[in-house]
Amino acid sequence: MERPAWYFDDVKQTGVDFEDAREVEAYDRNQGTSAEKDRRIVERLGIEDGDVVIEFGCGTGMFALQAALVGADVHAVDVSQAMLKFAANRAKHSD
Repeated sequence: MERPAWYFDDVKQTGVDFEDAREVEAYDRNQGTSAEKDRRIVERLGIEDGDVVIEFGCGTGMFALQAALVGADVHAVDVSQAMLKFAANRAKHSD
């Protein structure tokens, strides 16, 4: 069935292309993400060693990292492979 031209195309790229590593880096830089703020959220939520955390739309992974640092088993999910790569790199170099 053909859709009318006025139907919204939900698979068409709009806005920023988060598959572009440079756009992801700019997003992270401009987002105002703070390890301290996300650490306080982890504390407020009572996340601790052994908990399982699934973050949908993890972006560049700061919250996921803070949850992992307290010992949670974290599953970070995002539609952007470039975001996931950035988050994995952040976690790898967090020591």
